Amino acid sequence: MLTPGFPQSDNDTTCIPSLQALVWELQEKYHQEVSLQVVTFHYPFKQGSYKWKGIPCWSAGGQNSKLPFKLWTWLKVIQFVIRLHKNKPVDIIHSFWLQECTFIGQLLSHIIGAHHIAHAMGRDVLPLNVYVKFLNRKKITLVANSPFTAHKLVTNFNWNPQSIIPFGIRESDFKNVQVPATRQIDILAVGSLSEIKNHQLFIELFFELKKIYPQLRGKIIGEGPLRQSLEEKIKIMGLQHSIELTGELARPEVLQIMNQSKILLHTAEFESAAYVFLEALYSGMNVVSFKTGYLPDSLNGHQCADRNEMLMVLKKLLDSKSILFKNDLPKISDTASEIYNLYKNIV
Repeated sequence: MLTPGFPQSDNDTTCIPSLQALVWELQEKYHQEVSLQVVTFHYPFKQGSYKWKGIPCWSAGGQNSKLPFKLWTWLKVIQFVIRLHKNKPVDIIHSFWLQECTFIGQLLSHIIGAHHIAHAMGRDVLPLNVYVKFLNRKKITLVANSPFTAHKLVTNFNWNPQSIIPFGIRESDFKNVQVPATRQIDILAVGSLSEIKNHQLFIELFFELKKIYPQLRGKIIGEGPLRQSLEEKIKIMGLQHSIELTGELARPEVLQIMNQSKILLHTAEFESAAYVFLEALYSGMNVVSFKTGYLPDSLNGHQCADRNEMLMVLKKLLDSKSILFKNDLPKISDTASEIYNLYKNIV
């Protein structure tokens, strides 16, 4: 498995939770049939081998370097996989994101003769992805992580994936979550404090709602480069006692807070899947977002065309006395089963 980043230890819960869940499930259910090796390009930042939940991992320690410096990262990855292949032949290269991992995965597939599966995961399906034009589509089995991702691949690149395999929920992640009698947080956001997540809109919508609901409480979980500007915006709007910026939290704590919250307001204008949607639905929250990502059919799921509709839906939900419930959602065991069958059929 080739990926830009992967957890550096068992306690690193925030690094790509959906991919963590898949790798762990494959290891638990299919370790007798599938021998996994994770190769990560950039994170952890230190080069070397390590184990994650007993699974062998190796990091090139690329530290998110840009060209031309990332050429050295690519060379290290190529050398490692070739050495690995000499010791124990590699049947399948499974690359995540249709960017450098898939580009190098394609090269390695040609060198060692392994089958190549590429997983579209995020903003790699947007037209700005320069790597796609260098990929040989006839040599790649393409997988999309959601129907929305598949649609974008066809629209932007005229590339139809062979499979659509969403990442499901790992139910055991929620086993230690305590469900309170009442939910004290009205509106929650989860995501890095970056332009992509558009938390400025969260604050603006919250400001409008607080005029109607003076006791409104909100939280934004995440850390990033826009923290200071978001803090200033919250202060200017007089919301410093109503919206809490928690910073980055361990994933178990995030799931606990979700079970104390009523509405997940996700203001990003683009998401290929948004695993946080499933986490929120499984926690019994309403989800309000734009028409993006993977939001399974649910009475608790609300996708909006614009900010005005988003504000209207939020008002309706805050006025509603309906009982929140946990949704029946795709499970990571289903995801792992489909991936395993793909491995079996391709070799």
